[in-house]
Amino acid sequence: EEYRNRVFSTVWLTLAGGAFICWLAMLGSPFISELLFGTSEYQWVVCIALFGASMELISLPYELDLRIQNKMMLFSIVTVTGAGLAVALNVLFVLTLNLGVYSFILSTALTALYQVIVYRLICKKQAQISSFDSGLIKRMLRYSLPLLPSNLSFWVINAMGLYVILHFYSEAEVGVYGIASRFATMLTVVTRAVMTSYTAFAFQTILEDGAEQKICRV
Repeated sequence: EEYRNRVFSTVWLTLAGGAFICWLAMLGSPFISELLFGTSEYQWVVCIALFGASMELISLPYELDLRIQNKMMLFSIVTVTGAGLAVALNVLFVLTLNLGVYSFILSTALTALYQVIVYRLICKKQAQISSFDSGLIKRMLRYSLPLLPSNLSFWVINAMGLYVILHFYSEAEVGVYGIASRFATMLTVVTRAVMTSYTAFAFQTILEDGAEQKICRV
C-alpha cells in the first residue's frame, strides 16, 4: 500500500506538471492558432483543446490506480458513462446549439473534466508531495522514453493526413475523412478492452508459480 501510494503520488504530480504546462500554453493560444491554422480565429478552440488535454493528464493516475487494483467494474462504469456523455454533448452542441467547430473539442474537454471529478470521488486518493519519489520517476522515464519516437511518429502520421487532404481539397473533405476514421477507430474498443484487462491480469499473476507461461498464453 505504501509503495502504491508512492507510485500514485509520483505519477500524479508529474502529470499535473504536464497539465500546468497546458494551462501556460493557453496564454499563447493566438500564436498556436496562427501556427496551426494560419489565423488567430481559432484561439478558443486551442484553449479548450489544451484544457481537455490537461484534464486527461490529471485523470490518468486515477484510472491506472483502479486498473491496478482490478476494480474493472468501476473503471468500466466511468468509461462507458463518459462515452455516453460525449455522444450526448456532441448531439447537443451540433444539432441544438449549432456550435460548429467547437462541438467536438468542447464535448471532449467536458467529458475529460467529468472523468476527473468521478475518478476523484471514487478513488478518494490524494497525491502527497512527501511521497514523490525522484528515483522512481527516473526509472519510469528510462523505461518509457525509448517508446516516445514510435508514439510521436504515429501521432504525426495521423495528423499529417488531415493537412494533406486540406491542401488538395477542402475543409468539408477533412470533415468527411474525420467521420470515416471514427468508424475505423471503433475497432480499438476491442483492443483497448483486451489490453486494459490484460494489465490487471498480469499484475495479479506475476507472483504466482508459472506466471511467465500463463502470461505468454494470454
